Amino acid sequence: MDDDLLHATLVRVAANVRRLRLERELTQAELAERASVDLRYLQRIEAAKVHAGVGYVAALARALEVQPGELFASVEPVTRPHGRPPKG
Repeated sequence: MDDDLLHATLVRVAANVRRLRLERELTQAELAERASVDLRYLQRIEAAKVHAGVGYVAALARALEVQPGELFASVEPVTRPHGRPPKG
């Protein structure tokens, strides 16, 4: 597979997982628990540092209540300060 295409796909999946997680107001820990995915692995997926297998993509899609293909859709990356949102 072309390295540029692979990198673009990793970034796209990462951006979509993060966007959908934030839209649902979930922390990484909450999504990891819902998807039965190790928290550190989810963090690496969101950072586009790991090639998530089909099983992980399906688990994340199910936990985010979307079709797996939505994780591959073109999007603008979400920019937001790191850390927990303020309570209130």
